[in-house]
Amino acid sequence: MKKVIAVVVCLLSACSADRPDDEELIDALAGLTQKKACITSTLFNQWPAQGRSVTQNKEIMERLSDVGLVNRANNSFDLTPKGKEYFDKEESGFCYASSHSVSDVIFIKELPKEQLPAAVYRAWQISFKIAPMVTGEWIDNEALLKLLKVEFQAITQPRDFVVRLIKRDENSEIELSDPRFSFSPHLHFQMGWVL
Repeated sequence: MKKVIAVVVCLLSACSADRPDDEELIDALAGLTQKKACITSTLFNQWPAQGRSVTQNKEIMERLSDVGLVNRANNSFDLTPKGKEYFDKEESGFCYASSHSVSDVIFIKELPKEQLPAAVYRAWQISFKIAPMVTGEWIDNEALLKLLKVEFQAITQPRDFVVRLIKRDENSEIELSDPRFSFSPHLHFQMGWVL
């Protein structure tokens, strides 16, 4: 199911019957809405978590314990039922958002044909906002966010991007293809040295 909330707006003379329609623009961004937002660490590679790296970075595990994601047993930590709900093995992290919403999609302009590589039929520039659809209320914990060196508002507010969409030939679908664009919503714990 697509989690896209979008309003597509044209800028002044940028609108024309020849430009992609709103649905095409939104569909080109749909892959971004499926991205999860997680807190990650190499400490989470195996459960129960134990060993020197866990011992030397136990404050991370203690903060996760404070929000109910892990339990401590002697010198190891294991997932609680709540932790199992939010832990994603493929992401190696606890996901506080399972998807994102895209909004305020704005068509800016079509890029001149002479600026395009040979493999690109047409290209357009658009802007949009993206924000996580937060489902894990545990992320709003001051001590946990302090360890991650981020504020709650910074991870929940929409982020603005300007990107290039392309069409490879007359019959292909529009796709996001912009080497300057990078979107990684994960937060990673900085760990202490293991000596």
